[in-house]
Amino acid sequence: MPYLGNDPGAITDAFTDTFTGDASETNFTLTRASTTNSVFVRIHGVMQRNGTDFTVDGTTLTFTTAPPNASNNIVVQFFTVGSVQEVADNAITLAKMAHGTDGNLITYDAAGAPAAVATGSSGQVLTSAGAGSPPTFATLSGLGKIVQVVNVQDTDAGTSTNVITNDTSIPQISEGTEIMTLAITPTSSSNYLLINVEVNGVDSGGSLDMNVALFQDSTADALGAAVEFIAGGTGTGILFSHYMQAGTTSETTFKVRGGPGASGTMTFTGQHSGASLFGVAMKSSITIWEISA
Repeated sequence: MPYLGNDPGAITDAFTDTFTGDASETNFTLTRASTTNSVFVRIHGVMQRNGTDFTVDGTTLTFTTAPPNASNNIVVQFFTVGSVQEVADNAITLAKMAHGTDGNLITYDAAGAPAAVATGSSGQVLTSAGAGSPPTFATLSGLGKIVQVVNVQDTDAGTSTNVITNDTSIPQISEGTEIMTLAITPTSSSNYLLINVEVNGVDSGGSLDMNVALFQDSTADALGAAVEFIAGGTGTGILFSHYMQAGTTSETTFKVRGGPGASGTMTFTGQHSGASLFGVAMKSSITIWEISA
């Protein structure tokens, strides 16, 4: 039977067996198991037809017609089952993979086929869309991210005789004495502001309540307030916080006012004589965190 084309023996990674025909024997034993469609068989250099001129079952090669009598006239070139199709574990290197788009990631689609995740933008994070949909890059939003922080520290001693009355009413902006202020311009009206207030104070020698309140702009009612009782000539520190939605993208100013709860003199960030204490090491402060919605 004539054969046209390149010599099949040029195929690499193949094993070869050679047999001698005697014009009567049709069965030959291979050195390794294979299948009918996993071998090339030639007689006198003529390629035989798989399944028509021969079959292979395990290690048994069976010809339909006995090959003619000649020395080493039968050449079997075969591959062990799966050796062509199977790739060894950890055998594929990056150099063997097809080029893709810079920044893309590889995932699998709903059918289980490989798919690419499009490149995101700087600062974006990979976000899952759940089963059946590939992940995507998206801008991080919410999650309580801190957008900005502003702070003021007051080291100047000051006094107040203006009372913030101890009663059940909300402290008013007309009461007490202004101690310090801090402005912030929120980036979004939907964001939140966390305002922390710290005031160090002492009375003038008697015993009284030190009252401190937080106000916004010119609004009369206090946003928050705190009180600390001080026994004759001793000092104390008041810390409190207020959490609110920004409600604006315009600059807004927060003000801390303080005063005694009744008649008396209150010293802030200093000693009972009204002088400073510890130099600039003693501080009263306001700190505002803007937190994303």
